[in-house]
Amino acid sequence: LFSAANIFSSLKLVYIFSVNPYLGPLQVSLSRMVLDIMKFFFLYVLVLFAFSCGMNQLLWYYADMEKQRCPDAKTMTPVSTGNEPKTPDPDACIVWRRFANLFETSQTLFWAVFGLIDLDNFELAGIKTFTRFWGMLMFGTYSVINIVVLLNLLIAMMNHSYQLISERA
Repeated sequence: LFSAANIFSSLKLVYIFSVNPYLGPLQVSLSRMVLDIMKFFFLYVLVLFAFSCGMNQLLWYYADMEKQRCPDAKTMTPVSTGNEPKTPDPDACIVWRRFANLFETSQTLFWAVFGLIDLDNFELAGIKTFTRFWGMLMFGTYSVINIVVLLNLLIAMMNHSYQLISERA
């Protein structure tokens, strides 16, 4: 909490910029851009939720199968509910969480924007080729919409705000 207060108290110095003739318009455009970012954030959350619902519905079963390959912390043996022997895989303890529920799927898609999720995350235990194809297609569609369309929309909104402020200054 104290660290957040330090950040906000440092950002309070931005109000000093309004006195300066060069930095004043930047301070006004910054406040206008914050409103643009909030509008954009609403649209982004809508797209994120839509794709999270779809990918979670498609991949939750295979994430549960991957969870069964995760070794128990105490015995280091895989948790098995069926008769088939399962080989322990320590990486399965991380992989299964990516599509386990709606919240985890949303986090996975959010961090994919920053390049932290790759296509190897779709190699889940027991996943069929057809299902993997549709999962990767949905992920690719999300990436294109998010990176190409929404990011350019945000840039255009911020550019428009800056143009309005610079014309009035």
